[in-house]
Amino acid sequence: MDTKTYLAARNPSRGSVTIYAEYSHNRKIKRVPTGVRVAQARWDNTTRSVVGTGATAANRKAQEVLELLKQQVRELYLANGNVYPSVEQLTRHQLKGAEVAQVVAKELPLTKVLTAWMATKEDWALSTRRNFNTLLYNIKDFERAHKSTWYLSSLQTADVRIWQQWLKKAKQGKEQQGYNDATLHKRVRLLRQFLRQRPAPGVNLADDGTKALHAVMQTTPFVLSQEMLDAIEALPLPPLSRLDKIRDVLVLQAFCGLRWSDMSRLESRFVSGDFISLPMRKSAAKAVKVHVPLFRQARQVLAKYTSDGKLDLPFFSEQEFNRGIKDVCQLVELLHEDYTQDYRLHGKAMERTKPKWKFVTSHTLRRSFVSLCLDKKFAVKEVMSWSGHSSLAAFQRYVGATAQRPGSIAEFDQRWEADRTSTSTPAATPEPLTVEGLLSGKMGLPISEELKQALAQYAGSMQPQQTAADSNAFASLHHQ
Repeated sequence: MDTKTYLAARNPSRGSVTIYAEYSHNRKIKRVPTGVRVAQARWDNTTRSVVGTGATAANRKAQEVLELLKQQVRELYLANGNVYPSVEQLTRHQLKGAEVAQVVAKELPLTKVLTAWMATKEDWALSTRRNFNTLLYNIKDFERAHKSTWYLSSLQTADVRIWQQWLKKAKQGKEQQGYNDATLHKRVRLLRQFLRQRPAPGVNLADDGTKALHAVMQTTPFVLSQEMLDAIEALPLPPLSRLDKIRDVLVLQAFCGLRWSDMSRLESRFVSGDFISLPMRKSAAKAVKVHVPLFRQARQVLAKYTSDGKLDLPFFSEQEFNRGIKDVCQLVELLHEDYTQDYRLHGKAMERTKPKWKFVTSHTLRRSFVSLCLDKKFAVKEVMSWSGHSSLAAFQRYVGATAQRPGSIAEFDQRWEADRTSTSTPAATPEPLTVEGLLSGKMGLPISEELKQALAQYAGSMQPQQTAADSNAFASLHHQ
């Protein structure tokens, strides 16, 4: 290709020549002016470069035009199946590029289009708006780092992939390193959501280049079983302590299946009779009205935090709640068993093994709700209408009749108790939790160093007359 594209001196006049970038094919030549004109004596035809004073700047300018010409020829060469383009084809390609450049000059940058689009979404949750703002800053940071500007008319699939690679390697996160898989996946998902509303002709959303570069695809997501949830409910935690409140919210989410964003806005007005009825929202998607049956476990939690008809659930940030979940789950012996999770990374099957409690997050509770309902032989359509999954939005007219089926609550309780009584080994009565028992390891529950240090610090500060009541000390430690 280098022999077909080159620099040449043309139009000699009064001792000066004009430098062109040229492409030669089938005895025809396409000439592109570089804007460089020098004294004929300063042009070296052997090296095809300018020599003497000012040569560096002149050669740089000419080489930039030559590299652009080479790139255009290379694109057509590959598009033709490794066949060099004709001069006529190259000319048409350049004219098309010039038209795109004129359009780009008149249109707004992608960041401004994104900002204007975000301004139209008045019903977005605060977390959704915050996530899209972060996406906006990511694109602006990328443009500054690469000294470029994204436009919808010229954006290509390859640009999205390069942006991903930059986020993965160069973008500084909380740990002063590139974004991890989960964060990258979120950014790409938001960009794809925007591009579905404001399409870019050169971006193919079905192409792998626009999908998360190193997304982890879990093939065996962890869920809590009935035994595990029974054990969590049976934990003798100090009333209204931090862990007791975390446990209550955990149980509520596990038995209603709401997303955390919907849990955090749950109010009395959404609790109607035997159902939680609310518009479930996810990102900018259209809200889906769900009617979740109030199973016994969820009803008990709501009753505990309802006073004078007003529901006042404990408030936690999602990060705080996820940390608290693990503190609670560490106290359940069943959740100290190892669990191996399969996933895919770079297209390869991988696995990781950790104690079960380390896999538990707020979204685990939502998955557990769906899995448990299916285990109790509820119909798939009925369960999915409760969970509000968008994949069944088109089929809501078929499941609407069962969305508030009165007998579902009693049926769930019957199946729950039936499975509990059919267990061959009766559940052992949990031993009361004490500070001494946890610190000495007699209870056989390995706990995190952070929790152990907090317990030890409190135990050391207790007065002599208090040491006989470890349970009260434990309650005081976690009481808010």
